Amino acid sequence: MASKTLFTLGFESLTVVDFIRLVKEQEVSRIVDIRGKGLIAVGRIPFSPKQLKSVLKNVNVDYIQMPEVEMPEKLENRARGNGNRAEFIKEYVEIVSSDKSIVKKVKKYFSDDKVLILCFEKDSEACKRKLFANLVVTILPDEIKIINLSIRDLKPLVIPPPEQPRYKL
Repeated sequence: MASKTLFTLGFESLTVVDFIRLVKEQEVSRIVDIRGKGLIAVGRIPFSPKQLKSVLKNVNVDYIQMPEVEMPEKLENRARGNGNRAEFIKEYVEIVSSDKSIVKKVKKYFSDDKVLILCFEKDSEACKRKLFANLVVTILPDEIKIINLSIRDLKPLVIPPPEQPRYKL
């Protein structure tokens, strides 16, 4: 079995420059955007799908949308109402994993070694991307390591000092 890395990232606190730096530093080959249709439709510039696709194409990273893995509204409302997170998680996993078209897309889109699941919320605990990443791991036969990225994972930029003029004596 091959070992793969599955990254998750919420762009809530990122600039597009930092986002691209993170993607390039981690050598991500494909980004799967799992924002729901409502969030995608009002995508924050420069994180709208059209702009992301364009920017990522320039750095040789595939961009895919999978809004169908959005948390069903009735499930999300019920989970908030009764506060039973374990039940909420179980039902989400059952709903998404029983959808044959989603399973087929997971097998197709997550076949590369370094794929990133993109969503909005910076806190992975408050976002479905963590649940979805765990689901991807159960669907694929490969050994997969999940890494939740954040702005803290950016390597510091090192800007060399300007070259000093050399004077002849």
